[in-house]
Amino acid sequence: MKSTVQGDQGEGQPTVPVSVTPHVPRPSRRERRKQATREALLKAAQEVIAVKGVYLAVIEEITERADVAKGSFYQYFQDRDDLLHVLLNRRLQELHTTISATMMPRGFAERMQVLIRYHLEYFLVHEDFLLFLHQIRGLIKMKGDETPAVRDAYRQYLRFLADWLHSKGEKSRTSSKAREETACVLLGFLMGYLSHQAILAPLSTLTRDKGRIETALTAACVAFCQL
Repeated sequence: MKSTVQGDQGEGQPTVPVSVTPHVPRPSRRERRKQATREALLKAAQEVIAVKGVYLAVIEEITERADVAKGSFYQYFQDRDDLLHVLLNRRLQELHTTISATMMPRGFAERMQVLIRYHLEYFLVHEDFLLFLHQIRGLIKMKGDETPAVRDAYRQYLRFLADWLHSKGEKSRTSSKAREETACVLLGFLMGYLSHQAILAPLSTLTRDKGRIETALTAACVAFCQL
């Protein structure tokens, strides 16, 4: 919002625009408590999932860890699927924001390399999210009807990657199914490699080899897509 201030030398003087920051009301104490409780539930869910995995994480244990009554859980989330959707969407949105802020290279191989670089850097720091994604994919496959929000969030992210990998001209010559396959190739090669490495040692130990891994995975993905 902008207002104007009249010059101090009488009529005819230009007005000076003054920026006015809109007043944002501070959340009430009740709203702050609700937000704190919601964040406590999300934090507890991450901790329970890190120990027991997605399949065995139950609402009762999450609310107990968060020190929240079980009945209160449904004031913040519709069900377990809604909770998992929020956890998944938060991490995917971080990646989405980083990628969207990047200038898209012209060549397909260069675009593939950029996406591999961002995902590789993210997973090396957030190993827990890599494991979470593996379990979420299994959950979608086995209980897709029970996890529609999670399934849709994952599909939307795959489509975002597919669209980012192809320029406008390429999209007109490539079917949506073929474009989505490239996104599956990218995540399949990268996550498959990292999940096996995670069995041998913490992913953080791969940091010094990040450049070599990025180059090798890019070459493998591009070669597969050209078959």
